[in-house]
Amino acid sequence: MSNYAKIENGIIVHKGQLPKSNKTTGRFDLQSDEELRQVIDGVYYLPIEEVNVDCNNRTHVRTGSTEEILSDKVIITQQIREKTVEELATQLSNDFMNLRAERTKRLSETDYLALSDNTMTEDMTTYRQELRDLPATYADNPQDVVYPDKPEE
Repeated sequence: MSNYAKIENGIIVHKGQLPKSNKTTGRFDLQSDEELRQVIDGVYYLPIEEVNVDCNNRTHVRTGSTEEILSDKVIITQQIREKTVEELATQLSNDFMNLRAERTKRLSETDYLALSDNTMTEDMTTYRQELRDLPATYADNPQDVVYPDKPEE
């Protein structure tokens, strides 16, 4: 079922699904869009058309929406803005924190293999070194990290 805007004296007072009925107009679900557009006591209903703007969450933030009442519908357009330098820096810091936490977890899962009474395979040594190198390898784009596959022990 489509969403509708309830318009009262030229102002949107509610957005969502139509109520089941109304004392004045009867059952909404049986009425056509044309009947819903008829003004009764300053109130009428219009279908909502939502316009979603492409938003790259890495570089932009949704800030709200604008509403435009036309004769046959209400258009709601999402608004976005570019992230500030501070927001991008915080995001980068969080991405590195997450990368390091996951790397440390994966290293700790194989720490017992590095004890002096164990002989680590060359594949495991390479795996652990690749994990340690991840922050430098993905310095520019930590969100794009690809973790190495853990070899058989």
